[in-house]
Amino acid sequence: MKSNGANWSRLVALYAGLFMASIPAGLARPALAFHLRYDLGATAFATASLTSSFMGGRALASIASGFIGELAPGMKRLIIGLGVAGIGLFLLTVLPNLGEASTVVALTTVWGVLGGITWPTLQVAVAEMGRGRSGLALSIYYATASLGISLGNWLFGHLKIPYVEMLELAGAILILSSPVIALSVEPVWGTSGRRRLKRALTRVRDPIILWVIVSAFAIGILNGVLREYFYIYSHEVFGLTKASLGDVLSIAGVFSVLLSLTVGPLSDKYGIPRLLLVVLAITGIGGLLVGDPLGSVLILSTGYVLAAGGARSSLPLTRNAGIAGRIGGAMVVGASNMASSLGMLSGPPIAGFVYQHSPRYAGVPFIAASLFIFAVMIIYIAIVVMRSRKRTGYTS
Repeated sequence: MKSNGANWSRLVALYAGLFMASIPAGLARPALAFHLRYDLGATAFATASLTSSFMGGRALASIASGFIGELAPGMKRLIIGLGVAGIGLFLLTVLPNLGEASTVVALTTVWGVLGGITWPTLQVAVAEMGRGRSGLALSIYYATASLGISLGNWLFGHLKIPYVEMLELAGAILILSSPVIALSVEPVWGTSGRRRLKRALTRVRDPIILWVIVSAFAIGILNGVLREYFYIYSHEVFGLTKASLGDVLSIAGVFSVLLSLTVGPLSDKYGIPRLLLVVLAITGIGGLLVGDPLGSVLILSTGYVLAAGGARSSLPLTRNAGIAGRIGGAMVVGASNMASSLGMLSGPPIAGFVYQHSPRYAGVPFIAASLFIFAVMIIYIAIVVMRSRKRTGYTS
């Protein structure tokens, strides 16, 4: 295999391990929400705050992963292997044994920290192994992850076991997948340094890259309320059964796979911002449908498929290390992960508060997040217009 070609043999093995490791995400997240709400009797606010606790830890760890990626790229394999196994041990031995809702919410931050170090580092490794086809490599990465998450969602809906046993099963699967993923990562020899980090920080300040990072934040807000908050919202407001909810989540995952496999390769040809603009529109429209106060179960389900599928398919775009050129990839991936994590952190507590005190306005958080996404689209148009004026020398 030529050195300048994508390392597809290793990537195929990595995708197999990733699929295995993604099943626990689709199984454990809704299982933990239902365990908190119905086994431990937590409030809607506390249940929605699971997302914030998780993403708070992930936000801090994600930006740290960017610095590590620029300063010590040779540590990727070790970080990924220990990180995946660490998450598995946490789900297997810690979360199932906690009896207080507040403790569960607080310690979910640990899960976020482990994920914030692990997954952005893996995304950088995948983009580097894809080389000139980083968009395609990352789109397959997220399509594979979405398929695994969808299977996990389906298992959540149809397994007839207690929620804590679902958490333990998820942890065991992660532990088994960790060596497969770690050994598939291409070894990186040599070291980086402060000069590379300085150039990376300069690259991140480019207006278009900043816009991509802001887009990740906006999508993160909607994506945050599409997690634990949506599980409770759809179940208690619209009457979706556990099995029906699992089916809707699975369908959204399949849609995101199709969309990711479309936009990822196209981004290599037409550029990330153009494709991201399309995905933002799909996600925003879906969010409006989910929040429709007069909506039916069909409208709710359709909206969720569009919004969640669009949000997931945005990931190969906002995470694509190639957007920063050959320098700064790790920082862009870390910064976009941090931005989306901060977005997912901020939305759920507000949504949970609204639901707990004014249930009739339970859909407003979805609508507000969607409107913010449309505002971000307008910002991109403004950036393009200003750059066009500078190139033509136009002044008002």
